Amino acid sequence: SEAEVYPEYRDDVRRKFCFAWYLENCKETFKDIDQETGRAVKSEDGYRMVDLGRRLFFGDAEPKTRRTGATHEAIHKILKGSTTNYSFFSTIISFEGNNAEIHYKKKLLPAFDQLPMCIKPMWEGNRRPTILRLDTPPTVYITGGLKSAITFSDSGGLYKNEGDRLNGLLNDEQGKDSNLKVNIFERWNVNKFTMSTGMGINILRGAYVKNPSTVEQMESSSAPYYRMCMMSDFYRRVPIKGQTVSGFARIFLPAYLRMEGFIDRFGKSVVDTPTERQCRLTPYAIFAVAKKGSRQMMQEERDTLLAENTPQSLETYRSIRRKSPFTWSECWLGSAGNVGYNLEIVDKRLGELNRLKSLGDLPYKTGYFYRENSDPDGMVLWQDSSDIIKFRMSMDLPMALTNQREGVEIWDGLSQKVVMSWRPRNGQRFTCGIDPFRNLNANQAKANSKLGFSLSNSRQSDGGMAILWEYDDSIDHGKSKKDWNSFRCVLSYRYRPATQEEYFEDVIMACQYFGAMMFPEQNVEAFIAYVYKRGYGGYFLFEMGLDGRPKPLPGKWTGTETQQELVREYKDYIEFRGHVENHDDLLGEIKSFQGLESFTRLDLKTAFGYALLGSKSRYREIISTLGSDDAIDLDGSGLRMW
Repeated sequence: SEAEVYPEYRDDVRRKFCFAWYLENCKETFKDIDQETGRAVKSEDGYRMVDLGRRLFFGDAEPKTRRTGATHEAIHKILKGSTTNYSFFSTIISFEGNNAEIHYKKKLLPAFDQLPMCIKPMWEGNRRPTILRLDTPPTVYITGGLKSAITFSDSGGLYKNEGDRLNGLLNDEQGKDSNLKVNIFERWNVNKFTMSTGMGINILRGAYVKNPSTVEQMESSSAPYYRMCMMSDFYRRVPIKGQTVSGFARIFLPAYLRMEGFIDRFGKSVVDTPTERQCRLTPYAIFAVAKKGSRQMMQEERDTLLAENTPQSLETYRSIRRKSPFTWSECWLGSAGNVGYNLEIVDKRLGELNRLKSLGDLPYKTGYFYRENSDPDGMVLWQDSSDIIKFRMSMDLPMALTNQREGVEIWDGLSQKVVMSWRPRNGQRFTCGIDPFRNLNANQAKANSKLGFSLSNSRQSDGGMAILWEYDDSIDHGKSKKDWNSFRCVLSYRYRPATQEEYFEDVIMACQYFGAMMFPEQNVEAFIAYVYKRGYGGYFLFEMGLDGRPKPLPGKWTGTETQQELVREYKDYIEFRGHVENHDDLLGEIKSFQGLESFTRLDLKTAFGYALLGSKSRYREIISTLGSDDAIDLDGSGLRMW
């Protein structure tokens, strides 16, 4: 078994340790850095570098596959640093305190015991100390020790190591779920100052941090770890300081590298079909018997699960991809396959959109709406902007088709009276789903903060809004649903303005511009009241009751039944329209969906789900058949809606 053999040379591990050596000695940063984004600017001759004369990296962050030995490698680095340096202090932190103790007692101490006596330093205490003190025992007077120490943190809390000085640190499995409820960013901000001076600028001699983690579900426990890895982009630096935002650099090795049974005689990974020489020199290896490389073997399992195409097989498929990733992006796959979503379509489309964006060919434009001459009921106009990004719009409407509206009398279901109002002239073309601001309870706010969807325990959600371009028979008649040009999202909004009223006005302006009918979540009645008060109640879209009359309030109440209906609508939308969806912000929220409890934090996804539900309403069909003097009897009592 693997525990009964001596370590062997692995070329891929050599490359990883070469990268670590570079980070320990790197004093250079990019000379040309975009001041706004921090992104390194490449000239015709490549990147220009400048020497700052000080270390710039604390260590590395490594999302990885299972059982690659990354924890053993990190412990080796700690042990080597402690046994070859004077006054070197190290600790191990894991996703749970008892797990750090296991690493210390079952991996580090046995490794120390096995060191040859010629290089093994003196230490205090017995063979199983809770702190390995590499110093002269009290009974020895003729020589001095290293005065180094290695221990583990029995708690992964924020301030466990505050006030200490650390040179070596293993932050193990930060992407796994934990009962510690610790924000890993805040914990690192505390530990950073134990390893540096000058507010993190001057890194201590020999200091190094390892952050390996087997990434589980990005949308749950590993979302903060994902953000830490994103802030460890080598090509994005803090100007003048020269460091990445996190202080780390990220490293990733595909799962098919270093795979046992697929290593040739010289320690190199056999990824594709092995050569005759590789098989001859290692005849009993798995690759030699199967005549296949590691990537081929792993891909066959994936293909089998994908071909089965059931919710269970898709969930397993994504789990395998996430736990044994081939690419960087596969580390962060969501697990929404367990609700029946075909997220392979989502991932493929996101990849296509990312490639377009990297070429500067954005599939949408960003900006905001405003009123002409600041008239509260004037024409709504669009302003492109990369600074104020409220909306993402993927459809260019001719000016003649915007702001099409008319004044009518309607029934206000809240005030119980007839009022004058604006309504769209062609309200059948677009549907706007609306997920207004709401106040979260304490548990929801804490959960959002822990999962990385908010940097604070904010008790207020974002405002969500999305507009669906309804099926257009004039351009899609006779086509398969997968080939339609219409029936897709054309406007997305997830934003938290300074005031609730600003959000309400953003919704009204967007609907006036497109001529979209509003289908809001009823749980936040303040929005409905505001729209009636502003004179835009004619834009509301109602569900029809079994008696053929509109329900008293527009939109739909969010409960478990409604949420389940949203899941079903999204399943169909992804299957038939996901491959042409242009809004990566919406696709990102679809991808991170785990279950019904996720709706409280996925404001854009919820909003577009309401647009899909509103699209099914027969209300527009009924009002389109009415003349100017006709009306709908609301409840048989004579109350009417024009």
